[in-house]
Parts: sequence; structure tokens; C-alpha cells
Amino acid sequence: MTSNIADCIYSRLVEARELSILDFFEQIRESTNYIYGVYEEGRKYIVRLDIRTCNYGRFQLDEIPCTHAIAVLKSKHVKEMKSYCSDYYKKEALVKTYEMPLCLMSDKRD
Repeated sequence: MTSNIADCIYSRLVEARELSILDFFEQIRESTNYIYGVYEEGRKYIVRLDIRTCNYGRFQLDEIPCTHAIAVLKSKHVKEMKSYCSDYYKKEALVKTYEMPLCLMSDKRD
């Protein structure tokens, strides 16, 4: 698991290697603000809030925060989790789905 975190950080800092050492450390600090480890029943799950992923897989699949992401968001005192949910779950998308009128069939056999 440790090498996965290191790989994530390294991939985010490709451009930062060109910076001065102080700017480089600032870039590291900023990029780790969104990577968290959550322990559950002896397993460690890596949650990345910036790209809305968790190695558990439900965050990406359902496009809503999984239990691990919710634990991280609660620890950061985030009350409004709407920004971490897909637009498909929002009221506006549901209303848009049904805004077009349906045409009735003239014959029930159709």
C-alpha cells in the first residue's frame, strides 16, 4: 500500500521536479491534502477526494462517496457532500429526465 501512495504522489509531482526546493515542498503539501488512508477491519483503503476514488471501488462505481470517503469527509467536518456526488443524483438531473412529454400510444397493442 505504501508504494501505491508514493506512486500517486510521484505522478502528481512530475512538473514539480522542475521547481525550487521550497516550491517543490509546497506542491507536495498541496497534493497530499486529498489523499487519505482509512482502516477498516484490518484493511487499509486509500481515498483520493480530488479525483473521487477509493481502492474499495464503490466511490467510482456508484459515483457517490463510499463509507470510507464519508469517514474522511466527516473527519474534515464537511457537512455538504453534494460536490462529491455525480450530477445524475441531483434534483436538477432528475427533473431534466422527465421534462419532455411522453406521447401516448393510440392503440394498446402498440
